[in-house]
Amino acid sequence: MTNKRGSVYNPAKSKDPDPAKIPDFKEKDLKEMKEAFDIFDRKGNGIIEIDEMIEALAVLKVDEKYRSIFNLFHNLKKKFPKGVTF
Repeated sequence: MTNKRGSVYNPAKSKDPDPAKIPDFKEKDLKEMKEAFDIFDRKGNGIIEIDEMIEALAVLKVDEKYRSIFNLFHNLKKKFPKGVTF
């Protein structure tokens, strides 16, 4: 995701805990998340653009079932317009 300067948000540089270091987090889980990330990264550029995610969520009908998640991505788009990396 990007900040107001337009850089891409990189979870590795975030102050949030590294999910790979969270107890009970398995390598298999990381692999599955990366596979899901790659599905949403339709351009194959290592960045999921928020519009790509919003479109995918709409196809999965998340916008109807989980409105708060759908709204979260709309808010992320404002803060991080270029997207999110794995």
